[in-house]
Amino acid sequence: MDKKQQALDGDKNILTYAQEIRAFDYSRSELELVGRCIPADGRIPGDYVGVVRRSDVTSIATMDGMGKGLFAFLHAHTVAQKYFIGAHRNGTEPTLEEMSEKFAKVSLSGKFFFSAFMLVEVHPDNNKEGWNNVTIYGMGQPAPLIYRNQQRMIEVLPRLKGVAIGVPRGDDKAPYAKVSTYLQPNDIMLLFSDGVSEARDKKGHMFGDTRIEGYKRRHSETNRLYDIKEAFLEHADRELDELVDGLIEETKIHCGIDPDDDEPKFQDDITFVAIRPRLNDE
Repeated sequence: MDKKQQALDGDKNILTYAQEIRAFDYSRSELELVGRCIPADGRIPGDYVGVVRRSDVTSIATMDGMGKGLFAFLHAHTVAQKYFIGAHRNGTEPTLEEMSEKFAKVSLSGKFFFSAFMLVEVHPDNNKEGWNNVTIYGMGQPAPLIYRNQQRMIEVLPRLKGVAIGVPRGDDKAPYAKVSTYLQPNDIMLLFSDGVSEARDKKGHMFGDTRIEGYKRRHSETNRLYDIKEAFLEHADRELDELVDGLIEETKIHCGIDPDDDEPKFQDDITFVAIRPRLNDE
C-alpha cells in the first residue's frame, strides 16, 4: 500500500471515529452520563467529549476546537489526548498549566491552536449522605448548570473566567478558573458548549442568557420555554437521554428550526453532557 492510500485510509478512520462520538452513554454503579453533539456542518463535530476514570475520580472533559468540522475536531482531540496522558502522569493542575503555556507558544508562532476546555472531576461519595465532591476547571467554556433534585431548582454556577487553551495570557492571569461544588444522588450537572449558550433566535437573543434577571421568555408561536435554564428545569425529571434530547429540541425551537428536523443546521456545534450520580443501591 502506497503512502497516499495509507493517508486516505487514515482520514477515513478519523472521520468514522469522529462521527461515532457524536452520541455516547456512560454508566457505572455510581455515575451516569449522557452526551450528544450535533455538528454544525452536519457531519463532523468540532466539539469533543472524553471520559476517563483515574483512581477513584471520574474525569469528564469537553473541548471545543477552533473552527468547524474535521479541522476543529482534530484540535479538540489533540487537546484531549494531551490532557488525559499528562494528568495520568503528573496530575490535573500541573498538566493544565503546562498545556496553557505550550499551546500559547504554538499560537504565538503563527500556527494558531485554540481550544476551549472544561474539566469536571467527580469524586466518589465520602460521607453517609452520599454526596459527591466535584471540582470544575474552566478554560473558555460556559459554566455548567446544576439541577438540585431535593429543592427542584437550577443552580447557576459562577462564571468561569479561565483562558482558552492556546490563547496567550498575561503573567497575572491564571490559566484556568476553578470551582468546587457537590452533587447529591439524583442531582444533575449539565455541561453545554458555547454553540448552545450563543445560539440566537430571530431577534438575536442568546439561548444561554441565564443570568439576566427575569429572563423567562416564551415563543409566541409555541408558548414553550426556551431559555436554557428554564428548559433544563422543564426536562430535569426525565431520564438523562430524554433530558438531553429535550434540550436539543428546545435549542432547535429557539433557533427557529423544526424540532422534528433530524439534520438541523446550526451556526455552531451543539453539545450537551448530563451527569447524574446514582444512589448506592441502584
